Amino acid sequence: MIRAGQFKYKFGLEQSTPDADLEFINKSEIVSKYLAVTRDIGVEMSKKIPIKKIDSNLAIACVNGSGSNQPEDNTRKTLIGRFTAMPAGCLSIGGSVYDGTVGSANTTKRGIGGEMKYEYKKM
Repeated sequence: MIRAGQFKYKFGLEQSTPDADLEFINKSEIVSKYLAVTRDIGVEMSKKIPIKKIDSNLAIACVNGSGSNQPEDNTRKTLIGRFTAMPAGCLSIGGSVYDGTVGSANTTKRGIGGEMKYEYKKM
């Protein structure tokens, strides 16, 4: 699937989970402080990739890095990637990468993250 415009980019499990589906009312502090901008303008490609009998997903986005409703304010684009795999029906593991610049001063912003989710019958 390819989408363009302003959207929530996929960096980590908590960032890409809709607010109504979160276990707690607030997101974790690291997500709130480091990834304060949850929407950006750009293009994203996502695809389900079956690897043997393991369900996996890949999402790659190229955004302007300026935030919600903001025009481009520097010359570099921001790249975000996320890969997840479900080796068992109730276990999901994955990782994310964020690389870009923020503001007209071209301040570098990079991040890498891992995730794991185990959900047994909605418990």
